[in-house]
Amino acid sequence: MACEPSTSFSLLHCPFCSYFGNEEMIMAHAQNKELELKFEMDVGELKALQMTAAQCDDLHGEPKVRQLRSIYFDTPTFALRAAGIALRARLVDGQWVQTVKAKTVVKGGVSNPIESENPLDNSTPVPALIGDKVLRKQVLRIVEEALLLPVFETVVERTSYRLMSVRGGDVELAVDVGHVFSDKGLIPIGEAELELKAGGPEVLLHFASVLFAGRHFKLASQNKASRGFVLIGAEKPPHLLPVALSLPSISESQTIHQAFVQLIDATVDFILHNWAVTQSCNDPEGPHQLRVGLRLFRSLLRAFRPSIDNPALREMEKRARYVTHLVGRLRDLDVLIDDIYAPVALKEGGKNQLDERRLADRLTRYRDVVRSQTLEEMQHWPCASFQIELALFTRMAPWDTNNTGSDRAEPIPALAKLALKKSYRHCQRWGADIDKLDFSERHSMRKSLKIVRYQAEIFGPLYGRRKTRRFCKKLRALQDVFGYLNDVAMASHLSKVVRDAGPACPTDKKIADKVIARHEKQAQKAWKKAKRRWEKLDDTRPFWS
Repeated sequence: MACEPSTSFSLLHCPFCSYFGNEEMIMAHAQNKELELKFEMDVGELKALQMTAAQCDDLHGEPKVRQLRSIYFDTPTFALRAAGIALRARLVDGQWVQTVKAKTVVKGGVSNPIESENPLDNSTPVPALIGDKVLRKQVLRIVEEALLLPVFETVVERTSYRLMSVRGGDVELAVDVGHVFSDKGLIPIGEAELELKAGGPEVLLHFASVLFAGRHFKLASQNKASRGFVLIGAEKPPHLLPVALSLPSISESQTIHQAFVQLIDATVDFILHNWAVTQSCNDPEGPHQLRVGLRLFRSLLRAFRPSIDNPALREMEKRARYVTHLVGRLRDLDVLIDDIYAPVALKEGGKNQLDERRLADRLTRYRDVVRSQTLEEMQHWPCASFQIELALFTRMAPWDTNNTGSDRAEPIPALAKLALKKSYRHCQRWGADIDKLDFSERHSMRKSLKIVRYQAEIFGPLYGRRKTRRFCKKLRALQDVFGYLNDVAMASHLSKVVRDAGPACPTDKKIADKVIARHEKQAQKAWKKAKRRWEKLDDTRPFWS
């Protein structure tokens, strides 16, 4: 069976890989660190994955099946875990092997630890034998005179497949099924790991496309060691909660390239976290923050485009727009039900109160159905592959090749001023005719204001809080009004949503008309407020001028 990438994504057409043509670039990946993609999958999907790997033309040699027993060690106070270090002794084909890993955090499915291995005579770890000098000194300093105790074990059946591409890429797929256990209990393990052996990160992306297109998976947020420490109570169980945006502060001393990397790295982490939240729980804040992150990602690419630009980044922005639209279904329904329908229909009593609550229940059930459909679509490869690309984005650094922008070594302030001035000019064009704007034009002005706000958050630290506070306060106040006006515009969709939500009641139309009329009345007042707030903002000197 020829093992070809998904038709929606191939190595040949990958927006990144076409820029990694020369062999020196491919082999530039540092070999002193592991680079892995970790996937959580159920047993059925793992078996299907193994069938795909076993029939792949890129398979080198026969699959290997091994029973792996690993004993993890730490001090009584878990000092190694606190330092981000995992120490284990693993029995492999009758030989005990000591492995120490540092920087073991898994983010967005990506694991990039520093690792050192050496053989042992038995299962007792010997830190003095650690081959990596830096790791050895660090472990010995942490352990000192403390006892190293076995804290938990893992036993897995590992089936591994070596895959090599004609372009020199080399990865190992490991499918692990087993459990982690201690005297506290037992946790099942079902995961797949794709480890880079030779080549650059784009090789991982290629083989992920070959193997995982069409599969249901989650990018892992834990490794086996973390699961073990949760089991014994040394770590809290992972409980994903939505997080709000908090960008790092950039400074005038940074170059354009340095500021871009710092900002894009934080933004990608923010997106991947809230992506996992959206997949794992029903908190409406998850889709909201995910959409915020995706919009910020696109704003960053546009703001830095004069200096950092190539077709790969343009393609990434298009794909981010697609996922933004997909997630927007969930967010729009949340707003329609919680912010438009409920405050009017459920606040007041009356003869239709029972029908209003029944309709609210139907709308909630309809939202659950749409949520399931959206999450299913997010598992499809065009969306899932974008998630993997984001996880590898900063390691692939696609902006480093075929850049068509100006000098990235220039200081950041000049580009910041250019981006802010350009985006605000769009707002002023709409604002000049604010009395004549129709609904679609108001929506365009709202989007322009949102771009200015994102860029103010991105570049504001260059100017200082004191200088930016007055302008940003007025900008937020204006955007709040435009946000409400946009929500009211969505209220016009309420009648359609009510029809889609299931068998109708005679009072449905009357209830929907009441909700729409109430918000349209408030919108007339809000629009007058919007015009006044725009005038106040436009009379305020921009902090970048």
